Amino acid sequence: EGQGPAPAGGPPPALTLEQALALQRDLLAGFGEDSFQRRLQELRETLQGTNFRKFNVERQKLFLTVQKEVLPRHGFEGTQKGVFQMLEAFAPFNDSEEFQQLGFALNQLLGLSDAPGEPPADEAAGARAGAPAPAEPAREVEVTVKHAVNEEEEVNVTVPAASTMQQVREALAQKLGRPDVQKRGRLVRKVGDSQSFTSFADSEQLGSRRTLRIIGVDDLRPSPDAAALPEPAAAAGAADAAAPAQGPPTLDLEQALGLQRDLIQGFSDEDFQRRLRELGDVHARGSRQWNVERQKLFLSVQGDVLPRYGFPGNQKGVYQMMQAFRPEFSVSDEFNANGSMLSRLLGLDGDGGQAAAAETPAAEPPAPETVEVAVRHAITEEEVRVSVPSTATVREVRDALAEALGRAEVAKEARVVRRAGGALTSLRDSDALGARRSLLVVGVENLKAREAPRAPPARAAAPQLTREQALSLQRDLYEGFAEQDFQRRLRELEQAHPRGSREFGAERQKLFLTVQRVVLPKYGFEGNQKGVYAMLGVLGAFTDEEFQRNGFALNELLGLNEAAPAEAAEGAPAGGGAAEAEPAGAAGEADGEAEAEAEGEVEVAVRHALGEGPALRVSVPVGATLGAVKEAAAALLGRPEVAKRGRLVRRVGEQGAFSSLREAERLGSRRSALLMGVDDLLPAPGNKPSLGRAQALGLQRALREGFAAEEFQGRLRELERRKGTPEFARERMKLVLSVQSAVLPQYGYEGNPSGVVAMSRMLDGWTSADPEFGQLGAEIGVLLGLAEQAAAQPAAGARLFEAGAQAEVVVPEGPTAGAWIKCVVTGAGEQPNTYSIHVPADPPEIMTAADYPNIPGQMLRPREEPPKAEAVAARPSAAAGAGAPPELVAVTVRHAVNEGEEFQVSVPGASTMRQVKEALAEALQRPEVLKKARLVRKVGDSGSYASFADSERLGSRRLVRVMGLEDLRPAAGAAGPKVEAAGAPGPAGGGAAVEQAPPSLTLEQAMSMQRDLLAGFSEEPFQTQLRALHTAHAPGSRQFNMERQKLFLTVQAVVLPAYGFPGNQKGVFQMMQAMSAFNGQPEFDALGLMLSQALGLVQPPAAEAAEAAEAAEA
Repeated sequence: EGQGPAPAGGPPPALTLEQALALQRDLLAGFGEDSFQRRLQELRETLQGTNFRKFNVERQKLFLTVQKEVLPRHGFEGTQKGVFQMLEAFAPFNDSEEFQQLGFALNQLLGLSDAPGEPPADEAAGARAGAPAPAEPAREVEVTVKHAVNEEEEVNVTVPAASTMQQVREALAQKLGRPDVQKRGRLVRKVGDSQSFTSFADSEQLGSRRTLRIIGVDDLRPSPDAAALPEPAAAAGAADAAAPAQGPPTLDLEQALGLQRDLIQGFSDEDFQRRLRELGDVHARGSRQWNVERQKLFLSVQGDVLPRYGFPGNQKGVYQMMQAFRPEFSVSDEFNANGSMLSRLLGLDGDGGQAAAAETPAAEPPAPETVEVAVRHAITEEEVRVSVPSTATVREVRDALAEALGRAEVAKEARVVRRAGGALTSLRDSDALGARRSLLVVGVENLKAREAPRAPPARAAAPQLTREQALSLQRDLYEGFAEQDFQRRLRELEQAHPRGSREFGAERQKLFLTVQRVVLPKYGFEGNQKGVYAMLGVLGAFTDEEFQRNGFALNELLGLNEAAPAEAAEGAPAGGGAAEAEPAGAAGEADGEAEAEAEGEVEVAVRHALGEGPALRVSVPVGATLGAVKEAAAALLGRPEVAKRGRLVRRVGEQGAFSSLREAERLGSRRSALLMGVDDLLPAPGNKPSLGRAQALGLQRALREGFAAEEFQGRLRELERRKGTPEFARERMKLVLSVQSAVLPQYGYEGNPSGVVAMSRMLDGWTSADPEFGQLGAEIGVLLGLAEQAAAQPAAGARLFEAGAQAEVVVPEGPTAGAWIKCVVTGAGEQPNTYSIHVPADPPEIMTAADYPNIPGQMLRPREEPPKAEAVAARPSAAAGAGAPPELVAVTVRHAVNEGEEFQVSVPGASTMRQVKEALAEALQRPEVLKKARLVRKVGDSGSYASFADSERLGSRRLVRVMGLEDLRPAAGAAGPKVEAAGAPGPAGGGAAVEQAPPSLTLEQAMSMQRDLLAGFSEEPFQTQLRALHTAHAPGSRQFNMERQKLFLTVQAVVLPAYGFPGNQKGVFQMMQAMSAFNGQPEFDALGLMLSQALGLVQPPAAEAAEAAEAAEA
């Protein structure tokens, strides 16, 4: 079934093999028509023998009479551009035998394939498409390979006469020293006189062809290391023999000046100048023949001069010389003057030789005036004139060019250059224009102006529906979707493609449209995808019960209600289904929403599409767009990158696929949203959001609900039995924090003591101005058993600390955030449950003594001074013979990222965290554990961790987590009680669960995953963010590496779950382990290289070794 016409200006479709074969068969049917064959025969009889050029043109027009009918059925334009796109889309199938057979049949039908024993047909028309050439004697021939786009670039290679196209490409790659030519290059032939090409099959014979074209590579320049590679003997000229076998030489400034002087002398020769003038008389300037002959003439001098400086005396040597002319040479006036002289001698400088003079300012700068500058493309010779001030810089000229062409990319990508000794060297952006009135540019394909956008046809606004019309539309859609034929095709679709796959989603959308395009026009909407979106926008205004019930029925009919509640909105594309179901949240959420709506705002729960954890509660105006929801989330978290990189999405199917929502779309009745594009929805460190009244009340109600939960109250009652013991206050603070750490991140605060302090200060402002906050605070105090402290003047006996008490306070922010330091309580604070403290200078080289007022009691804990007996037990060597040995306890150390890895160590019960770490290092026989490892504890369910201080006691803990190590594997020869993952708690900490081993992959699965990753990494939005990252941070810096890893994960998190891996850093690690088995497989390694290129991880050869680990990581 055809794909339908491609939208004007849209990307050409990608074809499957079956679609490509179907297209070939349609062309075969059209070209086989009697009327077509009759007209083709008439062309042969009238023009082929008399005017071959005109014959080619007319034949191409005749071909297009069939192509313009066939191509649109398969998604291509019915134009020459569409033919070119079709040929590009055919390229992946050249190895298919059936595809080659059909191609051969097409060529025979069109008279483009030679009969056995006849001379070959013209190459430009596509001779021998898939037909083997007759065998030739075993001899070598020279083949010229030209770049299909820039025909000035060509390379001669020597190959056996019976070579295949693949062997020609291999010879070219070897000669240039560039493996990418073999992998990416495609040998092609011209189709007619247009710029269309069709690929040769790798297995096709060279035959009598001695000129070939290549596409798929930027140029045919040799690799810098190519001089060290052996070249075929027949291709090496005499000048090559003079070049050294090692890599191309480097030049210092004096050597570069000497080379320029020798070239000036050669190009100044009267005979050379005479031949150069004659060349302009014989060939049209700018023509292909003129360029070729001029290059040969230049080489007559370069071939003599270059070998004196260690370069080959050929085109390869010219490229090496250009590379050896380093940019820093441009600071030399003599180097620049020599370059200008060479350009004038060769007729390459259009400014009349004034470039050098431009570097010398006049004694008294003239008043700025507007001047006209001719900007010419260095390759295509296209020219554009721009007007700029006489004082303009090179950068300003480039900006003016971009503006004149209406192409913003010109300002970013174009480089202004000048010719120097036959080479092109860049001008700096800060260089003054001076007396130059013509400039050369490279870096962009052409200098064509962007076509002014045609005024779109006037279109009526989306129709407005009454409630009755909206309900009628839903009923009509329901009738169409309930048809037996539709339901049968839907079932077949589910059998043909896995639910949630890309193919399933695309085909299902097409199937939906078969009904929608009939129904929607009855109500004034277009019968296409655009009309579907317009319908959704109109139906979003209806939220009553009957409308929602109809939407649910539609979703049920289409199988969309089988997904999780958050996916219910997926029914909307089919015809205004139910809004996303809102999961139960914190207590008082309904109250909070009513409060917000009364103030003209609504609360939206934003969840991360891939991660777990609580939703972020953002407040936006009624009628806000989805883009405003995203911006509100970014502001609440204090993370601007959420607004830049985040995307609001909806689930598609059951396999973890997502579809982006438009930012301009209205929120409508949605009260929840999914977001992806960032790693998590955790607040920025130290974030202190400003909450409105409705949000602040919602936060307090959520805390009240958490504290009122039966589980929390049960644990609190159990803890009350230990009241009066030293650990009571600390354990109660941990219990309270277990609720706060889950609630606070939903409102933009960190789920740690620092976040508690920021929240308390925010609520203080509301409490003093609004009695409702005070009432909620009192209710929370009762729930926590702190009712007496909620009074304005709490009783002294209700306080946790008395004046003079020895305590510890947690550092809320800064580089040591989370650490506990000593303090002394000096008295009660001004607010309920707060204290004034004194922090001593201990140790004096780190701490400065200071007093702090109004510190919340939750940030304090009693200082534990271990009994002497415990201190002795902690150091058994000092207590040898001093009584019973210390009691040993088993402690499980679990990897914080890969929770399947655990190790058990035995330590004295009174050990510090430092001693636990020492025991782990000894058991694993890995000294780096002491330097790199950090023992940590989880903070809530958000995936955040807080470090233990080395001096902190183990206490009653029998499980700690470790970070800073890749794994917990013992060193070779070490033995220890490594614990298997079977008893490890699941990711949510919800009891024992057997952790599944990471999946193993076949080679086909591994390569399929590589292709999916390559598709994601090649997307323009990803590449744009990657380029921006290089601009924002110094490559190689810690910040750069962190941000880049996050960016990689935006693609990996989507692809990995489709192959059974978690969509996080742990899954990336598992994927790397699973893929390591296929290193050395040629196709696998080639895909790996393409991935590295897409991610910018492929470095110049000198840096490859240093970057190998980085490439492996990505």
